[in-house]
Amino acid sequence: MQAAVIGVLTDYEGRVLLKQSGDSALVPVRAPLGQGQTPPATLDRAFREATGLIVMPVRLTGVYYDTGIPGGEMAFVFRCTMRGGDLQIPQGGSPAGFFDIPPLPPALSPKYRRQINTALHHPGGPPVMEQVGGLGTR
Repeated sequence: MQAAVIGVLTDYEGRVLLKQSGDSALVPVRAPLGQGQTPPATLDRAFREATGLIVMPVRLTGVYYDTGIPGGEMAFVFRCTMRGGDLQIPQGGSPAGFFDIPPLPPALSPKYRRQINTALHHPGGPPVMEQVGGLGTR
């Protein structure tokens, strides 16, 4: 089983940060959880490498097990706050930017739409736990 972390970041205007993946799909910043690394350290590294921004995860909003990926994937979704840096795209990186919400952009990958929406509206308390893929969401 693979493990990944996903960061949902909004700016001071309430816009959500998304980056381009492939042809036209938008996705949040995500990274595989490295062996011996904590989720906050992994997200910090992923945001710095992908956007130049310095972030801090502040709340675990969801844990999602995706059975549609061979071997399965457990994704931990965090709501993040910006601590510094300037939005810049490293050489050879994917374009990224802040998008007005609501609604979430139509180009947002369906795989992440529910996770981001849950992170943006999470009331506090325990994270949402769902199994996705295969036969749908449970």
